[in-house]
Amino acid sequence: MHNGRQTVLADPVTGKLLLQKELEYYNIEVFRYLKEHPSDYIPSVVDYEVKDGHLFVKEEFVEGQTLDDLLEEGSLTTEQKKDIVLQIMDGLSFLHHASPSIIHRDLKASNILVQNNGKVKIIDYDAAKIYKPDEAKDTVLIGTEGSAAPEQYGFGSSDQRTDIYALGILLTRLFPDDSRILGVAAKASKLDPADRYQTVEEMKKAFLSNRVPMSELAFTKYLPPGFRTLQPWKMLIAFLGYSMIFYVSFTLKITDHTSGAEVTGADLVKYKIIVFLIFMTELDLLTGWTPLFDHFPFLHSKNLFIRILAYGVTGFLIAVAYVIILGILLAF
Repeated sequence: MHNGRQTVLADPVTGKLLLQKELEYYNIEVFRYLKEHPSDYIPSVVDYEVKDGHLFVKEEFVEGQTLDDLLEEGSLTTEQKKDIVLQIMDGLSFLHHASPSIIHRDLKASNILVQNNGKVKIIDYDAAKIYKPDEAKDTVLIGTEGSAAPEQYGFGSSDQRTDIYALGILLTRLFPDDSRILGVAAKASKLDPADRYQTVEEMKKAFLSNRVPMSELAFTKYLPPGFRTLQPWKMLIAFLGYSMIFYVSFTLKITDHTSGAEVTGADLVKYKIIVFLIFMTELDLLTGWTPLFDHFPFLHSKNLFIRILAYGVTGFLIAVAYVIILGILLAF
C-alpha cells in the first residue's frame, strides 16, 4: 500500500507490518538515536539507509487515528484530551532529554497518532534536528505555518522551547474554553523563547496545577507589548517607551510650510492623532500585538531577506497611508 512516499510492508523475518518512509529532508543522527533508544511514545525505528541522497526509514506500523482526525470528529472527552497532552509531554521529554537533545520542530495534531487503546505516538521526524547550543540559527527553515515558532523563520536557533511553543498552540485548539489551560498555552507560545516555559517538565507542572500565576493568564496576550509578561523591568521600559510616544505625539508643533504660521486648533489635533497612530501601527507591525498583520504572507516568509524587505516596505506604506488620510482630514 502506497501513500505518497510511504509504503506499508511486511517484515520478512517476523511478519509484522512495517512503515517505510522515503525522506528528502532528514537528520540521520535523529534516526540513529531513535533506533538505539526505543520509547513508548515514538514509533520504533527498525532500520534506515541512505540511497541517492534520500533516507529510507523502516519503522513499526502503528494503527490508530491522528489527533487532527479525532478533533474533527469531536469524539474526545476533556479527560481524554488531557491524557493525550500528558503523553505528548512525556514523549517530548524523552526527545529533549536525548543525548544530544532532539527537537521535533513540527509538533501538531496531524503528527500525533492515538491508538485504539488511547496510547499516543509522536510521528514524523523529517523536520527533527539535533540541538546544538552554539548554533546561532537553524540552517534549514522548516515547520508548519501556524504552529512553527518564530525562531523557525530565521529569528534564532530551534531548541526545546520551539516544541513548547507548538504544544502551546495545540493546547489552544484542544481547550478553547478552559481559561486556566489557555493561560498555560499563552505562556508556552510567547514570541520570545525566554518568556516561555523553559522545559516540558515546567509546562507539565503548570498544566497539572489547579491555578495559573497571574502572568500566565490568557488575558495577558491582549495587554500592550512590554506588559504581557507582567515582569517589572519590562513594564518599566514599556512605560517609558509609551510615555515617549505620547509626549512626542501630543506636544508636537507644526509649521505651515507655505505661510510659515504655526498650525493650531483642530488641524493640529489631526496631526497629533495621525502621528500617534503611525507610532502605534508600526509598533503593532513589529510586535504582533494584534492580528492585523497575521495574514500578510511576506512578513512570515522563511527567506530572511524577503521578510526584512517586507517589514521595511510595509512600514513605509503604513506611513504613506496615514499621510494620505491626514491630507483628506485637513481638506475638511
